[in-house]
Amino acid sequence: MPDNHLIGLRRLGKELHLRRVTLQHGFRAAFKGKPLPPGRLRILSNTALADQMLLIKESERLGPIFKVWWGGKFTTCIVGHEIGRKFLNENEGKTRAATTDLSDLFPFGFLRAMEGDTHRKYRRIFIDIFKGLNLADHDAFMRSVVRKTLVGLSRMEGPLSAATITHAFKKATTEIQLRLILGVKRDSPFYEPLENAYNEYAPNGIFLVAKDKHRAAYKRLRTIVGQVIEKEHGEGKDSESLLAIALAKGDPDETVIGNLIQMTEASRYDLHGLWFWIMNMLSRDPSILPRVRAAAAGPERRALARSMAQESLRMEQSEFIHRATTSDIVFNGFFFPKDTRVRICVWEGHRDANKFVQPSTFDPTRFLGEKQSMDAYAPFGMDKHRCLGGDWTIETSAVFIEELAATLDWEVVADGPPVRGVFHFEPSSAFSARLKLLEDA
Repeated sequence: MPDNHLIGLRRLGKELHLRRVTLQHGFRAAFKGKPLPPGRLRILSNTALADQMLLIKESERLGPIFKVWWGGKFTTCIVGHEIGRKFLNENEGKTRAATTDLSDLFPFGFLRAMEGDTHRKYRRIFIDIFKGLNLADHDAFMRSVVRKTLVGLSRMEGPLSAATITHAFKKATTEIQLRLILGVKRDSPFYEPLENAYNEYAPNGIFLVAKDKHRAAYKRLRTIVGQVIEKEHGEGKDSESLLAIALAKGDPDETVIGNLIQMTEASRYDLHGLWFWIMNMLSRDPSILPRVRAAAAGPERRALARSMAQESLRMEQSEFIHRATTSDIVFNGFFFPKDTRVRICVWEGHRDANKFVQPSTFDPTRFLGEKQSMDAYAPFGMDKHRCLGGDWTIETSAVFIEELAATLDWEVVADGPPVRGVFHFEPSSAFSARLKLLEDA
């Protein structure tokens, strides 16, 4: 058991740091003649952090711009997509992405962390690469992977735990993304080594700080991908993956290859988490999946499944855009100090009653009509830094929902409230269900 005296000293150290930062930025704001955003900086308790409505409550009390002490840093929160976009557009060049720095793994790091001309250059390259792959051509492949996974789960003795279900979903999303991004099929001799290398590189999602073990694991990944390029792409066996398209367009540099490796990790992790959220939310209303089963196969069914994926993203998993200020900023009358964090509160914006009727209700029909603007709906980011794989996420999840409706029925045995994970709130680990294969599946 940790020494209580040591815990007390650590707590005191955090408190002193908080007070020092508060005074420092207070003096700087006074010198600028502009106030800091409202809000009292304090170390938030675990109970407070477990409240998903925390920042909504703060915005209702303080307004759309306010400050909090978050993750040990002075953080200015902006609630509302319109004002969030306004901040990003007016202060381009004065902030940078506050995300994991991968630049010592491959030049310039991950696309989402790039800025300025470097970001514009590589974003254009990847837009062009994505345009070269028609996801609809892979619909049957994705469907077969999802169905195989769901049938396998149905054959297990129940009830199945959240850990069992999410493990199966991650195996499925890994198979899909290795094929679509790197062109590695399940029967390739490189498949298992790649899967193992990814599980070593980031077993629980992307790390916050790159350490020696991550650098070593990335080198192993890069070596295997080099073998894939030489042995499989070099013989013309694959022409329908992002890596193959990049190779066909010329000799991709280490930044392009590194980003494709990283995209595979980010997508397999995020997608399997989203699928579990989808299953969790569909469990709350047993009337929804029968509507998918009843819909005509083709565009009608796909539109309905797509709307469920979009509504799932509105309600969960899409939480924030994190920026770090690289210079002092004055915005909407408030002073944003240099070297602090700005959190564009995406999840809270998705719960805006002025944008969505009954925002806390799971209602996929809101996405069957008019397309939602970015000022209301931004699960993949905003403007220049919007995730290029956003449409893939929707379409692959629509396939998952169609197959879920066609394959399984299930009974929830246990559940609980969402819990805060490393990156965002997640369904309760207490979730468990008995899965049954439909007779005509």
